[in-house]
Amino acid sequence: MENLDLGTLIPVISTALIALFGGLFAKFKGKFSKIVKLIKEVYEIAYAFDLALQDDKITKKEIEGLRSDFAELKKSYKDLIK
Repeated sequence: MENLDLGTLIPVISTALIALFGGLFAKFKGKFSKIVKLIKEVYEIAYAFDLALQDDKITKKEIEGLRSDFAELKKSYKDLIK
């Protein structure tokens, strides 16, 4: 055990920490990208709704577009909470 000096322990400890935090970072990055996607979907719906209301009427085409946007939002939300 006398061979365990600081030069030996630092690489061993740093390797263990990198493995631990690397796994946590990958998990966090996956969740974070799903949250960003969900926020983008909300923004797209708000923007599409604003455009639809600019002429004080909503056409069938705009309603269909909003429906598909809401379906994508629902899918993104379900993907996030899995």
